[in-house]
Amino acid sequence: MSFNRNYNLEPHQAIWLGVPAYDITIDRLRQIVDYSKMFLDADLCKQFLSKTLNTVTFLVWSDAVGSQRKLLDELLDMQNIRRIYINHPVTDSDFGIEEVSENTR
Repeated sequence: MSFNRNYNLEPHQAIWLGVPAYDITIDRLRQIVDYSKMFLDADLCKQFLSKTLNTVTFLVWSDAVGSQRKLLDELLDMQNIRRIYINHPVTDSDFGIEEVSENTR
């Protein structure tokens, strides 16, 4: 039996935007939230998020993307994004996470 991960069967998803931290892979994300995606391109990520408005989203924002304040403000306004976390690499083998928002809608 094959499983197609192109369709989300869950009411939630995890999205990683930017360059992944030290050892973060799509498989590690899927251990937390099965339906997970990684984007390097912020515009593609935003397009995807606008197509999944009925899905609760947990977004991890790579520190490398952090300078794009306008995009962050736009994402904060999206009601499907429950939380946004910013990844701040601390060392080569560690990472720090800062919670930016909690959307309780």
